[in-house]
Amino acid sequence: MSDFLVEAARSSPAIAASLSKLRQRAEAAIRDAAIADTVLDARDSAPHPTVPRGSDSATVIPREHAHSNALDAFGTREPKSWSADLLRDVAAPDVFASNPLGELELLALRSAQALRTQGSRLRQVTILVAGLAAAIVGAGLYAAVQGEYGLSGGLVAGGLVVLALVIGKWNPFRRAARSAELAELADATATTLRLRMRALAELGDSKTRALEQWKVVIEMTESVRRRRA
Repeated sequence: MSDFLVEAARSSPAIAASLSKLRQRAEAAIRDAAIADTVLDARDSAPHPTVPRGSDSATVIPREHAHSNALDAFGTREPKSWSADLLRDVAAPDVFASNPLGELELLALRSAQALRTQGSRLRQVTILVAGLAAAIVGAGLYAAVQGEYGLSGGLVAGGLVVLALVIGKWNPFRRAARSAELAELADATATTLRLRMRALAELGDSKTRALEQWKVVIEMTESVRRRRA
């Protein structure tokens, strides 16, 4: 389920930063809940001595500060490859939303739609460019039949160069296949998140429900943190 988030963080700095901040919020929420439980257990088990008036009996509980740089939690960004910009235009999740799992589901749904749109446009552009290159080669062959060997050689060479650049450098078929693969991962992630949220919705206590959501956020972003560490 987290494989898609790994790819999304690699593809988009904005998504990587948002996932990092969501993880920091999750860690803070779980840490605060643990501290609160510890304090309550200590109060229940300890005797209650009489505290003189005017004395300062408040206990100060130290809290760790979050990282100032959101990208630090996920480490240095990996070098870009031919498929590293597929999700660059997808909006990052809202890190301040009250429903973090819902934001991750929306991220997966937006990504799946964007990837399928990119794949469709890529196929259309590939067919157009390949058709143009084939027309240039055909014109070169026709020029050869007419005895224009110099023009024919230039046209055929130009058409072949265009085809070589499109297929060898641009990698349209690999890009389209990668877009389809990531779209399937995004759909699977959205479905899994939807099922997890339905299960959590059955919890009666709102605080328990919120804490369990943050635990799922930690679970999902762990692979992202390890991959980018």
